[in-house]
Amino acid sequence: MTPTLLLALLPLALAAGGESTPPLPSEAEVLRRFEIAMGPGEARATLTAWRATGVVEGEEGTITIVRQRPDRLRVEIQLEGRRRWLGSDGDLAWQEGVGEGPPQAVPLEPEAAKRLQEAWADFDGPLFDPRSKHIEVRVMGWGAVSGRRSLRLAVTHPTGRVESWHLDAETYRPLERTTVDRVWVFHEFERVSGVMLPKRFELREGSQTHRYRLETFEVEPLLDPAIFRLPQGVRPETTPGGP
Repeated sequence: MTPTLLLALLPLALAAGGESTPPLPSEAEVLRRFEIAMGPGEARATLTAWRATGVVEGEEGTITIVRQRPDRLRVEIQLEGRRRWLGSDGDLAWQEGVGEGPPQAVPLEPEAAKRLQEAWADFDGPLFDPRSKHIEVRVMGWGAVSGRRSLRLAVTHPTGRVESWHLDAETYRPLERTTVDRVWVFHEFERVSGVMLPKRFELREGSQTHRYRLETFEVEPLLDPAIFRLPQGVRPETTPGGP
């Protein structure tokens, strides 16, 4: 083989010998494909409320989640004989069942309440129409979660708080979401009224990991607005807990 022909074939050999990294999609393309994967806007617009019940896998526990548009939330977890409630009526965030003694409801401290409103009370979440919520989404690169290739996103809220997201590089569904001190890992979704909702997920908080599996979904349940409000007879102090 002549030196000239060898030099001509060298780039082809190098290309065949390793995988090339595909170019990163733009922010607009990521958000577009995320919406398609999780449920288009017209489907979401018709879904105003849902309730789900499930279990804490591997433990004696149950979970109930109730959500109502635009930013009402109530979560009830029963674990090891104790119950914990977390709620928001859109204005005030609170929790109950934390600490020792009889369960008592207390408002969250302002910073924790702000985190809950930003991260969890938003019915659709920060990746749907983020610009209207003054949220910045940046595509940071490729990654991997649980052996699956992912797209890494940095999501910056108006307060300056930054979250890290990983979306499945094939399906564009969430694989992992990291907030200030918690990591959420999503394993399975279920389509409910045209919208994908998490069915199996885990929460890592410090040295603790709890795994949840939602078993029933109820669409447009008849809800009393009072379930989202701070219960009566609260303690005067606030609590620093929250999401």
